[in-house]
Amino acid sequence: MDTACRPQGPGVSIGLAVCSARTTISSDPQNTPSQTRNPAQTQTASHHAPLGPDHLIALAEGQKRSRKIRRAVSVANAHACLLGICGAVTLLFAIFGDYVALVLGIAFCFLAWNEIRGGKQLSRFDPQGAMRLAFNQLGFGTVIVLYAGWSLWSSAHAAPSAESAEIQQLLAQLQLGNSIAELTRTISFAVYGLIAAFGILEPGLLALYYLSRGRMARQLLETTPPWVIEAMKTLS
Repeated sequence: MDTACRPQGPGVSIGLAVCSARTTISSDPQNTPSQTRNPAQTQTASHHAPLGPDHLIALAEGQKRSRKIRRAVSVANAHACLLGICGAVTLLFAIFGDYVALVLGIAFCFLAWNEIRGGKQLSRFDPQGAMRLAFNQLGFGTVIVLYAGWSLWSSAHAAPSAESAEIQQLLAQLQLGNSIAELTRTISFAVYGLIAAFGILEPGLLALYYLSRGRMARQLLETTPPWVIEAMKTLS
């Protein structure tokens, strides 16, 4: 690369990214009228064109406008890590023959992998990445609600074990059987009801958040010069 396109000081990486992006965009025949210059001349001129203040201002403006999108990528990466940890821990219970834990663990690991994919797409300002993240949250919420519903049904229809029957007989002799059973049922409904509510609210709100960032990415692509987009992709 020519020294005229190599900024000095702390902005070396930014300058190199901008020069690389400008070279890529300028060498595209669709971006340069054939009547004025051919692609070889355009590429040569872009190598020798200095990095002017207008380019730095445009790049700074692009980075400012993409700040919320990049923050959404960080949220997606953090959520993927949490899902991966939950999936790994849940799979440990499958060792003891818990098939529900096996299904949940596999689902959480798949959702974590898909969250990472969506985050990578969004980091390159692809609106489809935000759509993937939103649908991934809907899948996560569905898994949570199904688990809560299955747990409620199981606790209501589970056959009492021998130890549980003995405890119920003892409580009946103490005239506490009905009250304890009602209390246990109330606690079960409260706990799994809260889990179901979490499975609706948290993924739903996060899906809306990702969709809003997808609209921002679409607007950024429509209103930002292509060389700025390429430079920000290089820097990210």
